[in-house]
Amino acid sequence: MSSTVLSPDSPAWLAAVRFHGHACPGLAIGCRMALAAVLAFDLDASFLTRTDAAFRRTLSPDEELVCVAETDACCVDAVQLLLGCTLGKGNLLLRPRGKTAMSFYHRPARLAVRILWQADIHAPDGREMSRGEKMAHFLSGPEDALLAVRAIPFAPPSRALVSRSLACANCGEMTAEHAVRLRDGQPFCLDCRPDPSRIL
Repeated sequence: MSSTVLSPDSPAWLAAVRFHGHACPGLAIGCRMALAAVLAFDLDASFLTRTDAAFRRTLSPDEELVCVAETDACCVDAVQLLLGCTLGKGNLLLRPRGKTAMSFYHRPARLAVRILWQADIHAPDGREMSRGEKMAHFLSGPEDALLAVRAIPFAPPSRALVSRSLACANCGEMTAEHAVRLRDGQPFCLDCRPDPSRIL
């Protein structure tokens, strides 16, 4: 098997399906985008045959690898599983643009790429591919027909912040300091903040 494609029985794909809950074309897209990022940064691509958690932590145990996703679709789950980029760890950020695109930053190498999905979903005879055909094509099709990978300036998001929590003056729930709004010197969570249009 080529190092730039996945097969329907590859451990990486099967692990992604288990994590996501079902097989779908969007998940296949995410697997290929994750693989493209690994290859662009010349990282260890052995996750194709090894999918245990200990290995994923070696790809990004903290925030060495950062993903900024321009979509919140199925493909993001593959990136979480295969690359170890997660919301909770702070190295997966969502920049909603409605595009199947992700920017990846490799902090140790100070390299960055943006990967844009650009696959045609039509078969050679002009009809739209079936769901199964799309998955197979997305997993094993030639990279240059599926993805546009280009280097971008290395300007990663700041590292995850750990901020103190404040009690909301209205509901009393503890809220991260960066997410409160002050009124008359009192902190309000975003759900309880007074209507800003009424504050002169």
